[in-house]
This record gives sequence, structure tokens and C-alpha cells, in this order.
Amino acid sequence: MACWVKRNKGNWPVLVLLILGLAAFACGPLAATSGGRPTAAILSPAANSSVPVNEPVRVQVQGSDADGGGVVRLDLLVDGVTVDTFESGGPQDTVTAELTFTPTVEGATSVAVVAYREDGTASDQTTIALSVVGLSPEAPTEDEGEEGEEEEPPSGEEPAPPPETTEVRAEAEAKLDVPIREQCGPGCPQIGVWKKGDTGYFYIRTTSPTEWWYWTDYLGEDQLGCVYQGQEARNFTLLEDDSVLPREPEQGCLYCGDGICTDALGEACNTCEEDCGPCCGNGVCEPEYGEACDICVPDCGECPYCGDGEVNQDSEECDGGGCGRGYSCNDDCQCEEDEPYCGDGIINQPSEMCDGGDGCWTGATCSPDCSQCLTEEP
Repeated sequence: MACWVKRNKGNWPVLVLLILGLAAFACGPLAATSGGRPTAAILSPAANSSVPVNEPVRVQVQGSDADGGGVVRLDLLVDGVTVDTFESGGPQDTVTAELTFTPTVEGATSVAVVAYREDGTASDQTTIALSVVGLSPEAPTEDEGEEGEEEEPPSGEEPAPPPETTEVRAEAEAKLDVPIREQCGPGCPQIGVWKKGDTGYFYIRTTSPTEWWYWTDYLGEDQLGCVYQGQEARNFTLLEDDSVLPREPEQGCLYCGDGICTDALGEACNTCEEDCGPCCGNGVCEPEYGEACDICVPDCGECPYCGDGEVNQDSEECDGGGCGRGYSCNDDCQCEEDEPYCGDGIINQPSEMCDGGDGCWTGATCSPDCSQCLTEEP
């Protein structure tokens, strides 16, 4: 990469000195001190949180490069594909932006952000996992279960009926395609879509101070559904004042992330930790959930190892003791033959006549080098 210095007539002598003083460091060290690479962060939503399917998800991202050339672009990637981009218009030490994507399939999804300098230098990806929710379990087919039995909804209660509408209403226009749900909550089944640019009427607003939902008859007078708006105008533009609308509590629906561990939804510690808590740490070793001694010590205990004092037959011949005379337990808990020595209790011929008391007649003593029996103490 070429290096250059812009000439300034007024400061030319100073520049000459700088060039002479820094000649040995031209190009390489100056580039190296440009701050390495930018960094990127996802400020919201929180990792492992749940987001509704078929509704825009707003991701607050930030790029920083105070010691380098500055951030000029932020890319949002979902499952490895770039879905939204923000350009700052020029290098900045810190850039914060709100990027969006709309998940269309339920399940786990990865969301990442990358920050770029003007020269194309990119940060490492910062990635979080999100859980996309919104559809209830499929209804059983006619041949499932015993004849005549009716399966209860996951909650054990019948779904709440739609509210009664009144003559009071407020007109609104959709800014984008907005899912219409059976009840007011992200976990409720989708029953239709309010198309972008279409107008319709709101009749009832939920009482939540931050997550506003509206009942609407967009699908027809006999098919009420609920749409999401949020505290600030997001999915809809209100064409009439909605403060006159009656209010009612949000009903919601069960889903992973609702804070309730629901067996009927298949939720357990390994499928929905958010509601059911972590598997490891509940005091029960559960191999069916992937727990083992090398994964969850609090529940399953430590795995056997050489040095725990117990002979584990699958891989050990000994553990500390357990080997025969003349053998010792090595670091791999296998018995290995000892090197002969005077004092090992074995008469190692031809160099030894005795070893300790072995091999000598009554009243005799073995010499210190095990070479002979002595009639008197040495």
C-alpha cells in the first residue's frame, strides 16, 4: 500500500523533519497503529429472547472504531445472509443504528452484525441466537387419540372468544403486511394478513402500556382478529383518534418464552430453557436431555479418573494400590513392573542372596546391599 504526505507550504520544514524521523516506520507501523479492526455489538434484543414470526424485528446495533479509520457501514445478517444495511455517510468513531428483518419461519435463528471501515476492513461478526415463535401446535388428525375423546388446548382452557365490537372505532392504514392473530399476543395462531396500504378499523385496544394490540374486523364482520402496533406508530398509521376506543387486557397465547413451562407444547429444559429453566443444576442426572458426568457435574457427578482412588474396570488396572508384588501403578493407572532394587522385598538373582529377611537362615541378617547373609548385625 502506497504512503503519501500532503504538502503544506507553511509547514514544509516540519514535515521534512517528520519524514526523516519516521522514515524507518513508513507504511507498516503507521498502518499497524490504525487500531486493528472495528468492533460491532448488538444492543437489543437480548440474546436467546423470543420474537414473533411474520412481524418486523428491530435490531439495535453499534459499530466502534475510535482508534482506526472510523465506521462507515453496518450490515445485519440473519442466518448468514445480509438483510439490512446502514451507511453513516462518512467515517465515525461510533455508529448506532436500528436495522430490521422479518422472520417467516419458526425456530432458532442467528442474527449477526458486522462493522466496516471506508477501506473495507471489517469487524468480527457479533452473533446472537433468537427464538422465532408465533404458531400453536398443529391440531391432531381425526385418527389420533381414542374415538370420541376431545383433546384440550395446551392451556387446559378453551380459547377466549373474540370481544364484542361497538360502534366506536378508529380508522388505520397498514405501513406493511401485518399478521392478524386469533388473540392478542405473539404466540397466538395467525389467521390472516392486513395488506400494506389497505385501510380498516380498530375497535378495541389492549391495556398494556407498551405492547399495544388492536382488535379489527379487517377479515370480515364475523371474523375478528388482533394486530400488533406497539407503543409508537410502527405497523399502522392512525387516521383517526384511538383514545376513544374501549380497552381490555391482553389475552395472549402459550409459547416458548411466555414464562410458563407447558408440557402440552413439548416444552422442557432441553427445548425451552427460557420457560422451564436449565436442565443442568436441577439435581437430577437426565441422560435423555444430554446430561452426563463430563457435561453436568452438579447433577451427574465427576467422571471417573485415574487418581480418584477407585479402580474403574473399563480402563484401569489399578488406582494407587492394587498391583502385585514387584509392580507399581503408573500415571495411567496401569500396573507396570518395577526396576529391581535392594529393599524391594524380592531376591533378584544373581546379584542378591537376600532382600530384607527373605533368604537368610534364622538369626541371620541380610547385608545392606542384599549380597549376603550376616550372622551378626552389620
